[in-house]
Amino acid sequence: MQIVSLSNETTVADLASRVYGLKAKDPRLAGASAALTASNPALRGDISKLPAGTPVVVPPISDLSVSTANSINPQREALLTTLNQLGRSVKQASAAQLAGVTEGLSHSQAPARAAAIQTLNDDVAAFVKFHG
Repeated sequence: MQIVSLSNETTVADLASRVYGLKAKDPRLAGASAALTASNPALRGDISKLPAGTPVVVPPISDLSVSTANSINPQREALLTTLNQLGRSVKQASAAQLAGVTEGLSHSQAPARAAAIQTLNDDVAAFVKFHG
């Protein structure tokens, strides 16, 4: 079973069409839509009210394949979310250091700390860019 995230779909049929690669007049679209709804109770209502990025479980259907381009890896998404938060924290710490808000550091320690924070910030950004 795979997971995709909602983008701008307004109906379950739109979602089924995207994840299974079906045309609007394909007779399998109704069954694919029903399978998505059965696996995801939140899709029973108006899906246009669900936020973009909402994860959706995509059940396997014997005669259909799921486009791997539409799939997400929850572990990878969690890692990237954590890394993005770390990056924001590093930027905040860097800004605080450069503004002189950090207490307890002598003037001689401040440049080294600022350089270390900048290196960490650059490394996190490079990691996210490479793996994101």
